[in-house]
Amino acid sequence: MASIGLDYASVDDNEAPDFVAARQAGARFAILRAVYGRRVAGQMDNLPVYIDPVWARDSGAVKAAGLKRSAYLFVCYPQTGVETPSPEIQAQAFIDHVQLEPNHDYVPMFDVEEKSDMLDPSGMYDWTLCVCRKLRDHYKAWPGMYTSASVWRDNLGDHDAPDLLECPLWLAGPWKDETQVDLDGAPGYSPYTISQFGDATNYWLYQYQGDATQWPGFSSTVDANRFHTVARGSNGTIVRWIQRRVGAFADGDFGPQTESAVKAFQIQHGLLADGIVGPLTFAPLSWVP
Repeated sequence: MASIGLDYASVDDNEAPDFVAARQAGARFAILRAVYGRRVAGQMDNLPVYIDPVWARDSGAVKAAGLKRSAYLFVCYPQTGVETPSPEIQAQAFIDHVQLEPNHDYVPMFDVEEKSDMLDPSGMYDWTLCVCRKLRDHYKAWPGMYTSASVWRDNLGDHDAPDLLECPLWLAGPWKDETQVDLDGAPGYSPYTISQFGDATNYWLYQYQGDATQWPGFSSTVDANRFHTVARGSNGTIVRWIQRRVGAFADGDFGPQTESAVKAFQIQHGLLADGIVGPLTFAPLSWVP
């Protein structure tokens, strides 16, 4: 059965979720929006960004329920007539607000989906890279990046991504066009991947359903995601990403030597040594520099 998880923000308008019920329904991880990169209408504080209240409210409950957790920064880009803080200010606001536990939580995430009418693709890439570097320097690990093939094409002009290649990818689309959440992980769907980041194997999370309803434990909508499990017999870019972190020869072939290296890594971190990189093993693996 697929390993699935969810993400949401305050705009989803959920009451305090029951994460035990969410876990019983199949959830293995939850990613909460922590910061939106500019002010919003009606904001009462003087901060240059919007601090999403769901992280402070729910992050402890996510951990208590035994789910892997992370937080994401929705990166805002310059817009005509709108005041947008610099990428460094946005990232620093996230750093000030979000504490994560290395090896237990997932690495922090940043969301690249907004379009700018003031920056060309090269400028958008540089803005994105500034956010990434600021987060990496603080958390001492490559942050995950949420985006989609269409965003990378339309907003960033299929820009080369040499400085972002170590970021674990969280890809959106194609979405399953249904309202009720598919708790089986939409097995008939695969994400549109981005060639600038390698071959079609290179993603860790796939958001297959947006604004889905009826996930047990939630009163309103969530986005549904499937984890990309990698094991012996796999090959490609994602395997080389693993091999670089477990000390195996990075040939892109998940064979017996890589499996042994993964098992040794799992033993080191107190995990079941099955040689499979699933949602539990990914947590400490994502923190390897």
